[in-house]
Amino acid sequence: MIVLSGSIAESLLLERLLASEKQAIAKIEELNIARKKKAITEWYLDDLIKIAIALLILPDDAEALANQLKDYRNMIHPGVETRKAFEPTPARASAAVSLLYLIVEALA
Repeated sequence: MIVLSGSIAESLLLERLLASEKQAIAKIEELNIARKKKAITEWYLDDLIKIAIALLILPDDAEALANQLKDYRNMIHPGVETRKAFEPTPARASAAVSLLYLIVEALA
């Protein structure tokens, strides 16, 4: 669940930004984010978070929290898990689910 939480967050944000694709693309160009020339479906989770905040889809405080989900998602790579000595715990699982609730609440 912990690792999947980042992918779930990415899917939710992607779906919401695709519904406002013109505004999302305009905002990423306005913010001069380097990946602005890629299709929205190729944006990184970090881009989706920043643009969702810039478009007031997510609250400002969601960036730090959503970045934690990104870090959890990156644990799918064995090398990352080993380097960071990541250990899944019930507390981390609970935190991941809570962060997803925050995103779902903001998107509702």
